[in-house]
Amino acid sequence: MSNWKDFFYFQKSDRVAILLLSILICVGIILSFVLFQINEPASSYIAGNEQIQKQFAEFEGEMKDISAETDTAGFDSDNIPKSNKNTKSKLSEGQVIDLNSASVDKLLQLPGIGQTLAVRIVEYRMQLGGFVNLEQLQEVKGITVSRFSNILPYLILKEKHKPIKINKDSEESLLSHPYLDRRHVEVILIVRKSRNINSVEELDATGQFTARDIARLQPYISFD
Repeated sequence: MSNWKDFFYFQKSDRVAILLLSILICVGIILSFVLFQINEPASSYIAGNEQIQKQFAEFEGEMKDISAETDTAGFDSDNIPKSNKNTKSKLSEGQVIDLNSASVDKLLQLPGIGQTLAVRIVEYRMQLGGFVNLEQLQEVKGITVSRFSNILPYLILKEKHKPIKINKDSEESLLSHPYLDRRHVEVILIVRKSRNINSVEELDATGQFTARDIARLQPYISFD
């Protein structure tokens, strides 16, 4: 009767064959794993690429919508006064409008000015109390150097701006001015509790106003 150990006895050629078979199996398993890892990221890459292409197509569509407008967006369309821009003829050479009194419709007659920019100009003018020089128009978002150069020949300043009554205006009114921030207003209110402010030098002496602040504010401040 054969010993059970005989079942595990192999000749040299058998052992070589078994070793080669084992190596082939291991190599097959490794290759399967590697191919799986390669194919999986590839599918993720394809899916990701398709998503990128979709987002780019959406972005391209949005850009086409924006380019159809004369100027950039920035206001809720529900809050912008409606106007048929196609009916607004542009100003001819030699024609001018007063920047401090022009309506949105009038501003639409300026070259390169569309609905959004016209509204921005009017709103900023209201916050300022009117422009004191034409260069201030460049403080309006969307008024680039080139755009400003194009419309400058059509602009004049005739109507006078409204001054800030620094000793009388309310805190809310002062805070609404683009050239005054909360720190400025708090200083003004503190000084007003003890006395009236009579000059820009007094504001400068508080140390809370820069030279640029003083230069911008000076034309607007009334000490009455």
